[in-house]
Amino acid sequence: MQDRRRHPRSRQLLSCELRVGTHRHFGIVLDQSPEGLFLETPTRLPIGTVVGLTLRVPERDERLELCGRVAHAASEAHAGLGLELIDPPVAYRELVAALAPREFRVELKQTQGADTRLVLVRCGTEDEAAELVMTELDESWKILSIRPV
Repeated sequence: MQDRRRHPRSRQLLSCELRVGTHRHFGIVLDQSPEGLFLETPTRLPIGTVVGLTLRVPERDERLELCGRVAHAASEAHAGLGLELIDPPVAYRELVAALAPREFRVELKQTQGADTRLVLVRCGTEDEAAELVMTELDESWKILSIRPV
């Protein structure tokens, strides 16, 4: 099946409350993009249904209020809803941007020699880039610099 997404997705699990009229349901956001998200929930809704959504962002101790439209419903094996967001707030877009993987250029030097390496790593933070690189190398290497690409 071809991926028809317009924007790349970030993967961050966020608990949320889904509101449809006067009914409240709960679920887990599995991934998000600037314009949409996938919500794991047993709730089944017709395509086109407009819903309210409250995301809980634990690292920031805040809640984001969103409005979305059901774009697709998942299969029996993967219960959930794909939502297209309606006018997502700036705070949501900032959250997605902060969660999105980035590329980092990691410059390495051998501690007992003159060899150097340049490695590109795709992850969320500079600390993650350092950890990923060092798990692949032995102790004879040290990091000289880490820069976003």
